[in-house]
Amino acid sequence: MCGRWPRSMEVPMNGMHHERRDDRLVDEKNAQLVVGVLGFLIRLAGPYSSIGVILQQARSEIVSLLRSQHQNMSELRAAA
Repeated sequence: MCGRWPRSMEVPMNGMHHERRDDRLVDEKNAQLVVGVLGFLIRLAGPYSSIGVILQQARSEIVSLLRSQHQNMSELRAAA
């Protein structure tokens, strides 16, 4: 293996390249899904374990991106 992921853990990239139709930073539905999965993993690992804390930080960053995106979209609509 030498520092590489085993083949069974690689994510297939076929069909994953979609053209962007707007200026969104993140796809809201995908981000919400990831936040849910991270919540599950945090409960699984334990919120006070080192892995749990790292997962909480990742979840917090995604939530922050979503909030920022909502603010920016609201400001753009108000300006139009």
